[in-house]
Amino acid sequence: MNETQYICVYGSLREGGTNYNKICNEPSLRKIGYCITEDKYSFIGTMSGAYPYATNYQFEDVDKVNIMGELYEVINPDYLQELDKLEYNYIREIITVIAYGKKYNANMYFVVDKDIIDGVIQNLYPNGRKRFYNIKTGDWSIDRQTSNTRGCDGNMTDNVC
Repeated sequence: MNETQYICVYGSLREGGTNYNKICNEPSLRKIGYCITEDKYSFIGTMSGAYPYATNYQFEDVDKVNIMGELYEVINPDYLQELDKLEYNYIREIITVIAYGKKYNANMYFVVDKDIIDGVIQNLYPNGRKRFYNIKTGDWSIDRQTSNTRGCDGNMTDNVC
């Protein structure tokens, strides 16, 4: 008998995200609810609000955070390959998440590509060219709603550059 698989989504696949339509009515998945990662990761958002990156890479002056996401049971494991095609810039790893007081071993997408990491380093606030910022809350869903009110330092402000 195969072990039940799970996936934690934290970015555009979350409810309200631009790719949520890819999973919201998907019969291969069953939504369990909100979850949080047991371990902490670097969590970087794009200033455009388009998508976030989770990574084990330790950026300078970026504190790692527990990442908030949504947990799904994977009914048909073959569907993970479809998600891999969508998330082609990421790799899928098994991590521990907590949902409703219970621990789950879940798939989650991470950026490990050196070119992408280097691009983030060159464009990360406050020293970069203003394309990426540190998601300090661990919750991209909330953070992206306020990304249009970020100042030149990547922090919330009424002032824009």
